[in-house]
Amino acid sequence: MTFFFIFFMMTSFVLLPVAWILGIIDKATKKADEVSSKNKTLDLILFTVVGPVILFLDIMADGFYFWENNFRTGLNKIVVQHEKSRITNRTLKEVTLVCKQFTESKIKSVSTQQLIKIFRVQFRVLKHL
Repeated sequence: MTFFFIFFMMTSFVLLPVAWILGIIDKATKKADEVSSKNKTLDLILFTVVGPVILFLDIMADGFYFWENNFRTGLNKIVVQHEKSRITNRTLKEVTLVCKQFTESKIKSVSTQQLIKIFRVQFRVLKHL
């Protein structure tokens, strides 16, 4: 496991300059309508100067959590029970049809309560789920 940690950290340090350069390029090529030119220049200068420090601290935090989570012992095994779905293709088609009806009626939002009422009637649900 130590090999993977060393590989992880070495790769992170090798890619740090690449991330820094890509960050500078991204900040330099932002469209003018996204940020004002004053903010764009300030962001570019700040990231150029402080970016390597931020990226280095990020690598250290990643390394810490990588080490902590990969070398823990005494963990309980997570078992996910698989249940057979009761949703059929017909049910999915009916839900899709209701959504299409909302779209055709140019309804942009529907509350959860409205959907529950519609689906309770449509699927004949008599009890709380």
